[in-house]
Amino acid sequence: MFCVFGVSKKKCKAAAEKKVNALRGALAPKTQKQHEKMVAKFTEELFLKAKPTAISAELSTPSLVEDFITLAKKTGDMRALQGMRRVHKTDSKGTPQYQKRTKKPVFKWVVLESNFTQELIKDEIF
Repeated sequence: MFCVFGVSKKKCKAAAEKKVNALRGALAPKTQKQHEKMVAKFTEELFLKAKPTAISAELSTPSLVEDFITLAKKTGDMRALQGMRRVHKTDSKGTPQYQKRTKKPVFKWVVLESNFTQELIKDEIF
């Protein structure tokens, strides 16, 4: 499984809307223009300091990750785009970890290597 992580301006704008709508009293915007101005200001602040999150659905191949990144760069509304792949989480000894209650494997996201091939994951358990 593969995914693209990054910061989306659309998600930042939604968070900024929430933040502005939560303001009360003297800090709350009085007019629609003030509201839009505050949302724009908070959106830019959040866009610059937000941590990358998953912005794509899970993809099946690494080539789709690169295609998604090239398309996302054309929009200009995203930054810090990086391909990630899902791997088993292991302990310090290298044995895979499983959830205690459900016995399902625990996964984590790691950076997708530029020279990634299917041969690299033959020994991984899915």
